[in-house]
Amino acid sequence: GATINSSGTQTIYSAGIASGATISGGGIQNISGGGSAVATIVNSAGTENISSGGTALSTTVNTSGIQYVSLGGLASSATLSGGTQSISSGGTALNTQIASGGDQIVNGGAIVSGANLLSGGTQGLQSGASVTSTTVNTGATQAVGNAGLAISSILSGGVQNITSGGSATATIISSGGSQQILSGGYASATVINSGGVENISSGGIASGATINSSGTPTI
Repeated sequence: GATINSSGTQTIYSAGIASGATISGGGIQNISGGGSAVATIVNSAGTENISSGGTALSTTVNTSGIQYVSLGGLASSATLSGGTQSISSGGTALNTQIASGGDQIVNGGAIVSGANLLSGGTQGLQSGASVTSTTVNTGATQAVGNAGLAISSILSGGVQNITSGGSATATIISSGGSQQILSGGYASATVINSGGVENISSGGIASGATINSSGTPTI
């Protein structure tokens, strides 16, 4: 694949396909209008832009690299190995794996589903954002605030922080998982399984929780 360094730009459109590109140190890959990129590696200070009609499959975003997904763009099965994925309104990100140091930023109107957060990975919901079916493993954090909504998250040892204006529904808390509902946060239809914990701070609200064997709600 191509190597794109400082001030270099690769643009893919109109049924074009780029495979195995490496983007580093100020290099840019633009994908739009029916173009697609497969197995791109985005290194420090590299940028991958996915806009209307563009598709990126299996991108790896390393430390200080960034992938932008804007209106009409699709990123599928990306891996954030210390890098950042930012999804804007109308952009779609499916099945992102977020490893240590990786950060998925979900803006209002974005379509995000199936993220898998590993130890040290974070998912942050910005104003009006919603996500579905996120798995939060041990050492990972899902941050829900600013009128964000998390739907059907699975806390497999990880933490879901719901701050003022944020809400979560149908969260499943497994052993070692923790849901923290802070002042102004709201959680509904949470399922607390054995070894799972739901902590409700002053001003936080939890509604309709199901508490199975050895699950713990703390108020």
